[in-house]
Amino acid sequence: MDRIILYQPDVLHAVIGHYNEAVFPAQIVALALALAALAYALWPRPAGGRVIAAILAAGWLWSGSAFLGDHYAAINWAGAYYEVAFAVEAALLLGYGSVRNALRFGFAGGAAAWTGLGFVVFALFVHPVIELAIGRSWAQLQFFGVAPDPTNLVTLGLLVMTTKRVPWPLLVIPVLWLLISGSWSWLLGAPERMILPLCCLVATGLILRGNRRKR
Repeated sequence: MDRIILYQPDVLHAVIGHYNEAVFPAQIVALALALAALAYALWPRPAGGRVIAAILAAGWLWSGSAFLGDHYAAINWAGAYYEVAFAVEAALLLGYGSVRNALRFGFAGGAAAWTGLGFVVFALFVHPVIELAIGRSWAQLQFFGVAPDPTNLVTLGLLVMTTKRVPWPLLVIPVLWLLISGSWSWLLGAPERMILPLCCLVATGLILRGNRRKR
């Protein structure tokens, strides 16, 4: 039980730093893929939904395996379980989005769509700048596809922009993760790390409201 809370925020940031250095330049590749997914959402193509879902699934699989399973598990025993959950989310995205082509990403306008787009832009570009402003080094920043929180927010932001209902199984693990991430940030006394989970909470609310309207 002494491994439940056994690190301070600076230990977590050090782990993120070592991880980012180890996987570079995966961050650049992931950003390029995220921009491609966003482009497909803004300018839909016949197979765009499949491509977006595959990109998101790759982000969940990588951040779950390479970060949570291989690095984060060294300071938190639950990392291995989180890795499994992230793999399940990747499989769900592939199943619903790439195999069944059941996700209709697009940009219909309106407050919800603009908010979803804002969340994606925030996760990709604004949040790293905020982290730099509060003293993080470049190596300690969180990026889509290689870190869990921005991957979660980009996923939910794009799901807000869908023009059809989002299957509820896709939301279970993102919601659980935002609760876990937010709780750990609070327990560690690192409120600045709660920005992304709070954004994910708002995005989830928008998706659920959108599902009711799209019945």
